[in-house]
Amino acid sequence: MLFWDLHFHSTNSDGVKTSAERIQHIRFLDSRNEHIWAQTDHDCYSPNFVEPARELGIKAIWATEISAHSSELDCSFHVTCYSPTLSESIKSRIDAVLIWKTAKVREQIKKLQTHGFDINEVEFFSWAIARWYRPIAVSNVHLSDFLLDEKRNSHSLSLLSDLTEGTVTTLESIIRECLRESGTYSHIWAVVVPPYEPEISDLIQVANSEWIVLSVAHPNFSFHPLYKKHWINLDPIARSKYFHDKILPILLGIGMKNFEINAKATREQVEYLVNLVKRTGGMNTFGSDNHGSPKEGNKHGIFAHQNELLTPEIAKPITDKLLSFV
Repeated sequence: MLFWDLHFHSTNSDGVKTSAERIQHIRFLDSRNEHIWAQTDHDCYSPNFVEPARELGIKAIWATEISAHSSELDCSFHVTCYSPTLSESIKSRIDAVLIWKTAKVREQIKKLQTHGFDINEVEFFSWAIARWYRPIAVSNVHLSDFLLDEKRNSHSLSLLSDLTEGTVTTLESIIRECLRESGTYSHIWAVVVPPYEPEISDLIQVANSEWIVLSVAHPNFSFHPLYKKHWINLDPIARSKYFHDKILPILLGIGMKNFEINAKATREQVEYLVNLVKRTGGMNTFGSDNHGSPKEGNKHGIFAHQNELLTPEIAKPITDKLLSFV
């Protein structure tokens, strides 16, 4: 078991642990400060993690998980970003994403109100702040948590069930089927805005000029909207073939070389990604994608616990690279 982590979240975005709590846990796991840690909050850097962690001797990296867009794929997906310093070029791009995210959330609240949900903007943002979330970084995940917390749980679930004829009854379902643009009920529920994420090709250009590492985050999960669009979402063999034949050539064509080994990736997926970076001359990043919830989903692993197939040999190129960033 490898006890370090290059992909996890805090209340700076959609995690439930604060940066201070993450640092406390790392000090317990890595008392000799031997390993590298990267808090990859969505579309924002986390100086409240990096700076105090480094003061304690922890090898903390400037990192973020960026919502990127590919015009060629007509799809958005996540990339992890690791940099020697806080990159102003990257920051300016993800700051713009946060402004769009906040505007989208405000519109989504209005739409939920029209469906009878017990939600208003002032109460929602007060709820988010009380849980240490940054108001500018809130998303549909936070809206779902708000609607289905103890106070509103019964009413929200009953309303969801009625409006979707008994189909949607869980937190995961309201995000996946109602609020995401690719969801079954998105035509009724989701607020749709033009693509506002930075182009992945632009991010790669920035990375090449600033000695930044970009990696496709959890590629075994990232492209579900495309799979769903082509009716292959439930067929793992068809998904693998589509990724190899349709998605990968575009990613390689714009210069993407690095691919993450997610904690929940299968043996076949890990072997594929390891062989892939040998061909690209890139590196396998890795991480738990932990959000701090007591019950992590099928995509999120236990903090600092990596895929059982990840070996020190696979991890060495990226860890050697990131050590030069500390």
